[in-house]
Amino acid sequence: MRSIVFNNCINLENITHLINILESYKNEKIKLYFSTWGGESALADVLIDYINSRSSDIELVCFGGIQSAGFCILMSTNCEKEILDTCWGMAHKGKFIIYSKFLRIFPNKSVKYKQKLTKAENDKFLKKCKNFGISENKLKDIYEGKDVYFNNDEMKYLFNNKIKKVKINE
Repeated sequence: MRSIVFNNCINLENITHLINILESYKNEKIKLYFSTWGGESALADVLIDYINSRSSDIELVCFGGIQSAGFCILMSTNCEKEILDTCWGMAHKGKFIIYSKFLRIFPNKSVKYKQKLTKAENDKFLKKCKNFGISENKLKDIYEGKDVYFNNDEMKYLFNNKIKKVKINE
């Protein structure tokens, strides 16, 4: 298994370089050690698409901060994931809404970053977040549009224990 470390911002130069490295090991299993303070959402989408196209070959191993666009990558990739003891996360409310397919909230709806949800949609969003294991305090922060921080235990719970097995009752 090949190990690659990405500890940088999500921008055109860094994502192009990372994908070129990953492509050079196309026939190998890869452990991608991943930490980022965020960056450009559109380029996060590019990396999400690439990782998902190779999801059986890539394991995402998260360390340090997984923030903003990086949290979106973690939420939206279908590969195996490991959260190391040094890992913590931060997400923005708008990004939670855009990537809510992870929580199976709006699977057939394209939601834009600044788009306001109807009261019914917002209630559904908050209920599913709660059912997924997001705490009351974090739900309050999400509802108020604040950035939401996840400590290491919360990251491990959200991604190691739940991502592959989540079943949310309506």
